[in-house]
Amino acid sequence: MTRFNERRVERAARRHWCALLGAAGLTAACQSEVVPQGYPMSGNTPVTTATSGADGTTTGAAATTAGTSTTGAGGTAPTEPLPDNCEGTTTLAASKRMVRLTFNQLASSVRSLFGDILADQVMETFEIGNLSDRDFPPLASPREGSLFIDTVWQSSDAIAQAVGKHVFDNFTSVTGCTEPATAECGKAYVSSLAERAFRRPLTERELTRLLQVFDEAVAVGGTVQEATRYGTYAVMQSPHYLYRTEFGTNVALQETLAPHELASQMAFFITDAPPDQELLDAAESGALTSPETMREQADRLLLTEAARENLQAAVFAYFELPSLFSVVIDPAVAPTFTEGLKSSMYRETQLFINHQLWNGSLNDLLLSRTTFVNQGLATLYGVAYPPAGSTPDADGFAKAELDANRSGLLSNAGFLTARSRPDVPSVVGRGILVNATILCAEVPVFPEELAEDIEEATAGLEGASEREKADLRMSTPPCFTCHRSIDPYGLALDNFDVIGKYRTADPEGRPINAAVELPDGTLTNTLPELANVVALNGQFATCMAKHLIDYALAEVSEDLPADSCTVKAVMDRFNSTPQTFTDLIREIAVSPTLATRLAGEAP
Repeated sequence: MTRFNERRVERAARRHWCALLGAAGLTAACQSEVVPQGYPMSGNTPVTTATSGADGTTTGAAATTAGTSTTGAGGTAPTEPLPDNCEGTTTLAASKRMVRLTFNQLASSVRSLFGDILADQVMETFEIGNLSDRDFPPLASPREGSLFIDTVWQSSDAIAQAVGKHVFDNFTSVTGCTEPATAECGKAYVSSLAERAFRRPLTERELTRLLQVFDEAVAVGGTVQEATRYGTYAVMQSPHYLYRTEFGTNVALQETLAPHELASQMAFFITDAPPDQELLDAAESGALTSPETMREQADRLLLTEAARENLQAAVFAYFELPSLFSVVIDPAVAPTFTEGLKSSMYRETQLFINHQLWNGSLNDLLLSRTTFVNQGLATLYGVAYPPAGSTPDADGFAKAELDANRSGLLSNAGFLTARSRPDVPSVVGRGILVNATILCAEVPVFPEELAEDIEEATAGLEGASEREKADLRMSTPPCFTCHRSIDPYGLALDNFDVIGKYRTADPEGRPINAAVELPDGTLTNTLPELANVVALNGQFATCMAKHLIDYALAEVSEDLPADSCTVKAVMDRFNSTPQTFTDLIREIAVSPTLATRLAGEAP
C-alpha cells in the first residue's frame, strides 16, 4: 500500500508554479503557501492504495491491487455470513486525507466555472471526459493514480494555462470588468473564482497569498488583464483546486467532515462534478450536517442528468465492458461477429444497464430478461424483429424480452463475448469476471513458480470438452486450489458460445451440462438458477455495495472486504428500502462511512 506524500505535491507545485511565474519576474509569490495553514503535509492518508501507474496496476473489477492478492475492486469473498453484531465496531473506511480530482472531474469543474465552450475545448484538446472510457475506482489506474507524477502535473498545468489564456482573451465577458479595467475589479474576479474553484470560502491568509500573484504582476508592469490571467492560473493550479480535502476541523480527531467537505464528497461521488450552488448553500448554512438534509440533497442530485451519466459510466466500467472492443474472435468460429455486431453488443449493454439502474430493483441487473435489440442482435438472441409491441429507435434498437434460458447481465452477449478467447468461450475468464464483479470473491494471482507443474498436470487435454478440462483443474493439484472457486461460474455460462449465442452442444456435438456445485455447496442446473441464487441471497447487492463505497472513496481500500462491518452497516440500511440502485447510492452517500474520517497523524 502506498502512502500519499503531500510534501512532494507541495514541492512540485512550487517548482512548476515558480518556473512559470519566474519567467515573468514574479519571484516573491514562490514563497507563498500552497496548502492551508495547520494541515499536515504527510502521514494523513493511510487509505491511499492506488499508485502512480509504474507498477502496472489495472482497473475495473478484475484489477489486482498493488501489494495485495485481492481482486474485484479490491474486495475479498465473504467466507462466512456478515457479522450479526457489529455493535462497538467502527464502520469507517478512511482516515483524514487529500483526494486528487480525476481529469474527468477537472473537466466538469472547468464546465462549472467557465461554461460549455471552454470545457468542450479542454476535453477535446486533452482527450479527457470520455464517459465510455472511465476507470473504476477513479484513481485506481495507471493514467490517473493518487500522486501528481510528471505527466499528470504537465496535463493539469497545461489546462490551467489554457484557462488563464481564455480569461485573458475574453477578459470583459468572463470577468465582467469594464474598460478601463481596474485592479480592484480584477482582484474581485480572482477572489470570486478562487472561492468557487476551491469549493469553500477562503481564509484571509489564503486570499492574501493568492492575490500576491496579482500584485506582483502589476508591480512589474503587467496590465490588469495580464495580472488576472496569472491570478486565474494560480487558482487553477492550486492544490486547493486540484484536490479536495477530508480533514474536518482537527486532523488528529475522528470526526465528521466539515460541511463544505461533505458537499464535495457527495457531489463528486454522485455527479463526478463539483457541488452546485444549492449544495454549497446548504454547506454554508450548516444545514448539511443534518441527516435529513443530506438525504434530501442526495435524492435531488440523483435526479440530475449528470448523476445518471456518471453512475451509468461507472457501472459500465465496473463490469469491464469497454474491453469488448479489444476482443478478437476467429471468423471461422463466428462468421457473424463483425465490427458492426460488436458495436451493437456494446450499445445493447449500455441500454440494458441504463434501463435497469433506474427501473426496478438492483437485482434486476441479474434477473431481468428485458433488453434492447437491433436486427443483428435479434438474430443472435433468436427473437422476432421488431419485437411485438416495440418501436425501434433512430438507431434501430427496440425493447425485447428474451427467453427463459437467459437472465440479466450474465447472459448478455457483450458481457459474455468480452471474456471469450478467439476460438472458444473462456470458462476461466468468465468465472473470474463473475467472481470479481458479482461475488467480490478473491482471485489469487497466477502462481508463476508453479507454471511448469500446471502445464504438466493439464497436458493431453487437447480436444477435451470444457467440462472435462474444468473437472481436471478442479481435482488436480496444484490447479484445484484456485479453480474450485472459479470454474463453476464459468461452466454455468457454457451454454453460451464465443459471442453469447445459446447452444446445447459444443462444436464437436457433445452435450453441454451447465449443472454446477458452487463453492458454498449450493447446486444449480442452469444460468437462471445461478443468477437467482447470488441475487436472492444478497451476495450481489453486498458486493456492489463494497465496490460502490470504493468508488465513492475514489480508490481501492484493501482494508474494506465485502464481509466487513462497514459494508454491513450500509446493507442494513439498504435492506429496509425498496432495494433499488438509487437506494444503494443514497445509503452510501449519507453513511458515516463517507461522512466521518478516522483520526490522521498530527503534524
